[in-house]
Amino acid sequence: MSARRLLIAFAFANAVVYSLLTPLWEGFDEPFHFAYVQQLANGQGLPDPRTARLSNEVGTSFLLAPASPVIQLNWPEVTSYSQYFSWPASTRAEIRQRLEGIPLGLRWRPSQMPNYEAHQAPLAYLLLAVPERLLARV
Repeated sequence: MSARRLLIAFAFANAVVYSLLTPLWEGFDEPFHFAYVQQLANGQGLPDPRTARLSNEVGTSFLLAPASPVIQLNWPEVTSYSQYFSWPASTRAEIRQRLEGIPLGLRWRPSQMPNYEAHQAPLAYLLLAVPERLLARV
């Protein structure tokens, strides 16, 4: 195997492992980037930076999933990991159930949460919209 192929295989494996190990929405602005991709995948066109909103699906999951204290600084209504893990297992299981039970139809409805990443150039988002559209019901 050539060094180039080995490097590409390593990069791909690294991306897969990183995606599997990183908690949902962990990364300061991941829900906002994903909402951009989701809007394109839904066939709703490029977001307008003045009016773009997260979908209700992303907004609901963002508020249910625990997040780091850094994220909580900007979004105080988000539960921190320390709060989340201080709850009894039954409460965490209920939150997890609610998170997994978010109706698919909410991806089509805007939430009240603004998408401040809507001003970004669309190329990378367009590329990611294809797998998002294909995997939307998974």
